[in-house]
Amino acid sequence: MVPLPELGKGGYKNEQGGLYPGGENTPPAAHLKAGLQIARRIGPLNVQGAPSGDGRIVLLTIGMSNTTMESQAFIRHAASDPEINSRLLIVDGAQGGQVAMVTADPQANSWKVADERLKAAGMSCTRT
Repeated sequence: MVPLPELGKGGYKNEQGGLYPGGENTPPAAHLKAGLQIARRIGPLNVQGAPSGDGRIVLLTIGMSNTTMESQAFIRHAASDPEINSRLLIVDGAQGGQVAMVTADPQANSWKVADERLKAAGMSCTRT
């Protein structure tokens, strides 16, 4: 088994390797530029959702059991990284058995659980 980034222009089961089109592992210039522009707009918000230096940036993970395992490892890793924005809070909202077909329903119980986890972390969530 060859990792996807190492396949380059090679393929596996009729799919080309690399993380981006053409077997490349670096984003196309336009993609990178757009991503950086979006990233620059991310900032801490207060409980009303307005920009605030005293607010938080929340990363909520969503998925099933493998996502929650990865989320927990990511949270531990991020906690030890001194370069992580101090306003960032990562909340594991992933839950066993909650496949995409389930979480696609905005009324699914998984969203109630995610809201509870946000609330337990001292955050609020407004969904539209």
